[in-house]
Amino acid sequence: MTGSFIVNDWDVYIDEPVSAPGPLFLSYSVTFDPTQTYADTPGMLTVHAGLAQPLGFSFNPGTSRMVLATHGSPDGCAHPQASFCAIIDDFLANEPRLVVLAHSDGAWRARSITPGDGLVSPPGVPEPASWTLLIAGFGLVGAIQRQPGRRQTARHA
Repeated sequence: MTGSFIVNDWDVYIDEPVSAPGPLFLSYSVTFDPTQTYADTPGMLTVHAGLAQPLGFSFNPGTSRMVLATHGSPDGCAHPQASFCAIIDDFLANEPRLVVLAHSDGAWRARSITPGDGLVSPPGVPEPASWTLLIAGFGLVGAIQRQPGRRQTARHA
């Protein structure tokens, strides 16, 4: 899965930081099994642009929650000094619900999060067995429609 998002607007989240951060663009990719739980797993996530600090990857298949964070877990993240956290509840939509950026003097929460382009990896190509089943289904529907007695003839008065 690849994704990106842009944050342009920030609210005070913890304490009163001195200055608001500027716009943030994060572009990332990760390959994972959506049936498995991942807890702050290093090395799975590749950040293409946006943050220099290493981010961990967490995923909870029960909630479809993906967390990209410096201090994350499958259910959320902590906000110590100099940390980043993005919680994406419906990870295929690539629309984070929460983005927090913490500094030594406080933390900011994103008020405006916009998905970027090239958001989600396209669905995989169906397996040959799926194509066979689909074609067989169309054939069955066609055969049923062609049965005698199924056709309705127009009556002339």
